[in-house]
Amino acid sequence: MKTTFFTALLSVALLSGGCHLFPNEVQPAGPVQVASTPPDIDWSQPLALDLDNQAGSVTIIVDATFRRAEVFAITTTDDGRRVAAPWAAADYQAAEPRAILRVLCKRGPNAGGDGKTDVTIRLPACAGLRVRNSIGPVLATGVSGAIDIQNGSDVELGGNVTVEVGSPLGTPMMLRSAGGSVRLDLPTSSRGLFFVHSGVNQISFVAPKEETQAGAADARGWNFDLNRGEHQVRLIADQGPVTVRVGL
Repeated sequence: MKTTFFTALLSVALLSGGCHLFPNEVQPAGPVQVASTPPDIDWSQPLALDLDNQAGSVTIIVDATFRRAEVFAITTTDDGRRVAAPWAAADYQAAEPRAILRVLCKRGPNAGGDGKTDVTIRLPACAGLRVRNSIGPVLATGVSGAIDIQNGSDVELGGNVTVEVGSPLGTPMMLRSAGGSVRLDLPTSSRGLFFVHSGVNQISFVAPKEETQAGAADARGWNFDLNRGEHQVRLIADQGPVTVRVGL
């Protein structure tokens, strides 16, 4: 197994690009880059992302025009300055069957401010995603593969979870927000066996061009089949609404 460690904790580099690199007018978390993969990585091979952010927000943008993976981790000091998070680290492992990019952001004793970290990750490709976060929102666009996002817990609430899948879904998925909403946008021809739960009993499912079949609904949630799916798709918003849009 080949492992490449990023220069993350103390070594930083300024962004030389700008917001034109980001689709849908999504802005970077801040001006400080804390990790970047080597330029010689073969992005035609699958890459999985594993991210743990103890408190803050997460933005993940997958776009084939990006040339490498880049990680930005920003925290706010007591006097309002946005600086590189002192307790952030990342590493890239070229392993079989897919490479893994791991990112860890912790609440450190010298973080300053509220200790929250805003993480932005840009990827040329993605074939699997695992995210653990709390307090702030999670946004992931262009992602694919098996997806597991849990924002918040019984101890500390999480914000909204918004996911825009980049290719027709045909893999397992778990999206949960302990304190906000869950929204999932899927391309046409996506498939799945859905279980949806909203703690405020607000569920919206819009798929005008797809084959759907509603299943049993009870106090725990609502089940339905999208295009004769085979894999489980679980969407849970403990204290908010759930929205699913397909082909829109």
